[in-house]
This record gives sequence, C-alpha cells and structure tokens, in this order.
Amino acid sequence: MGFSDAEANFNLSLKGKKDKNFSSSQLTFQIALHKDDLNTLYFLKNKLNCGLISISGNRCNFFVNDLFSIINIIIPIFDFFKLNSSKIHFYNIFKQIAEMKFNKEHLTEEGKIKLIWYRNEIANLVKINKVGTVNKLTLKWLLGFIEGDSSFSTSNYTVRCKFENTVIETYLFKKIIDFLGEKVNLQFPKSRNRSINEKPVVVFEYTKINFIYKILIPKLNTMEWHTKKFLDFKDWCIIAKLQFFGYHLLPEGKHLINLIKTRMNNYRLSTNLKYNTDIIISESQINDIFSLPAPYTDHGKFRTRTGTFNLVPQSEFKFNVIDLNNKTITYSSIKKCSKNLKIKNETIVRCLIDKTTYNGYTFLV
Repeated sequence: MGFSDAEANFNLSLKGKKDKNFSSSQLTFQIALHKDDLNTLYFLKNKLNCGLISISGNRCNFFVNDLFSIINIIIPIFDFFKLNSSKIHFYNIFKQIAEMKFNKEHLTEEGKIKLIWYRNEIANLVKINKVGTVNKLTLKWLLGFIEGDSSFSTSNYTVRCKFENTVIETYLFKKIIDFLGEKVNLQFPKSRNRSINEKPVVVFEYTKINFIYKILIPKLNTMEWHTKKFLDFKDWCIIAKLQFFGYHLLPEGKHLINLIKTRMNNYRLSTNLKYNTDIIISESQINDIFSLPAPYTDHGKFRTRTGTFNLVPQSEFKFNVIDLNNKTITYSSIKKCSKNLKIKNETIVRCLIDKTTYNGYTFLV
C-alpha cells in the first residue's frame, strides 16, 4: 500500500465529451515506472491476477481498467489496507464512480452529469492542497513508500536517506518521522520553477550515521524489496558501514565509495548515457577495505577514534553517573559532565568503556 501512496494513480477519462454529454467513460488504476522496473510491474500483475502492462519509450505502465477487476480486486484491497497519503481523496471518487458504473447509473442523463462532476472534482484535487488522513503506518507500508518515493544517496563520503514530496504530504512526513522515532527537521525549499505546474515541496533527510547504521538499515534489511532501488540500498549500506567505522576517511575507503557511487541511482539506469555495465565491484574488493584497521571503534552506544578515548563527533547518547551518596544523574553530553564533575573528557569515556569508577563516581551507559 505504501508503494501505491507513492506511485499509484486513479483516473477517469471521458471520451467524446461535449457540454453535458460524452460517448464513453473509462476508469483506470495505474502505476507507471521506469522500464528498468518492468519486473516489478509483472510481479504486481501476477500477484493481483489482473491488469495489463504497456511499454512506451523509457516508461512501463501497469493498468487495470476492466470494471470486474476494479470492483472485485482493486477496491477490496484499498478498502482493507487504506491509503495514508492525500491520494485517498482520488481513491474515494474512483470508488464511487466504479459503483455507479457497476449499477449502470452512468448510462442515464443524470448519471452522465454526475460523472462529469466527478471528473471536474479529480481535476480540482490536482490543483488544490487537500490533506489526507494517516490510517496506519507499518514497516511494510514504509518500505513500499520508500521504494516509490525516497532516495539513498551520499553527500561527499557520508550517507543520507531523503524523502521529498509536495507540501500536501507534510502531515504524512511528520507521521513517518514519529514512526521511525528519530527526530529530524522538515524543510520547505523554494520551488525550482522547472514548470508552471510545479508545486512547493517538503523534504526531510536522515544523516545521523548512528541512527542509519544501528536502526534504519537493520529495519529495512528484514523486508522483501521489489524494485531496483534495492540495489541502491545495498550499495548505500556498504557506504554506511564504511562511514560508521571511519573508513571513509582513508584513501582506500574514499576510492571505494567513489566507485560505488558511479553505479547508484540515475547512474544505474540503463537509459543513462553514462551507464556502464562493466562496473563490477567484487566482494574481495570490499572485504579488503574492511580488513584494514578501523579508524573508529564501536562501543555500542558510542564510538571512539581507535586507540584513543576521544569520542567520534555525532555520537549522541545518554549515560548515568552515580555519586558517593548513591544519587544518579543522567547526562547526554560528555562535555557537560566533565564541566560539572571537573573530570577530563577522556577519563569519563575510559570509565564508560572499561566500566570502572573514578574518584568515587560510577559511570554507566
């Protein structure tokens, strides 16, 4: 269902329309993708046991326009699982039209007027910002939405997961952030004026490597993917691991990351002029990098520069300090704890690693 929130369309076309009349009407549920994801559409077609697939240029399209399949397959699915985006409004109109056609109401003069009104309502929904309602977010829903509407990329040699959509989905993005449990800020960048129909967008990104490596990647790794974005995700996971353990600081790590980036996202598309099928990165190439001494050492809740008691930047965690009176104080900053207790940063970190005490203070993550 998340994939439909990202990629599906519910359409009504009226042929031979003139004033308050038309010669025929056609309902269509469809999902259009790049032709490299043709197998994804065949998977959907076989799973639903209905619909057709067409290919035009660089695009492929799965569509269902026979009323029997719409009434008996498409509508029951969307009634049961529920959409979470603003597309719920398009679906609600789509369903009402399907019921009209099933009952032959569209053949009457009154029914035709109503269909024209519905068609205008669909056109208005495209223009106005009518917010939907989040029904239920699940990990399966999120993966579908990610496969359709997010990207795994890098900024220099560090990873980021980016969500971008029209501002109408701001409410949904807030719910996704709550669902994942890692607070990030929504951004409302200015329109790039690429077309007169371009709408303002809302964006949020995950860039904190602790969250990405320890929480987001393990969650998504448990799921079954169906689009070529899985290949980008797997490459992104390698870069995330390189970054988490500090290999992105080494010349060897940077070289590997640059190599991986040349086969990700748009570079992976067969229609990209820079597409190179000869780019093969072997497991041994990757393992050779990870066999080098890691610049960072992972201590579970935080990392240090290997061989030191210096924390790696971005390491955010809470820890407790128990004093001589058995009173517990919680800190989220080594610097603040150091200042309050007048103990060096390195000493506190060493105590946290070795689970030892210092001057009567016990330090616990």
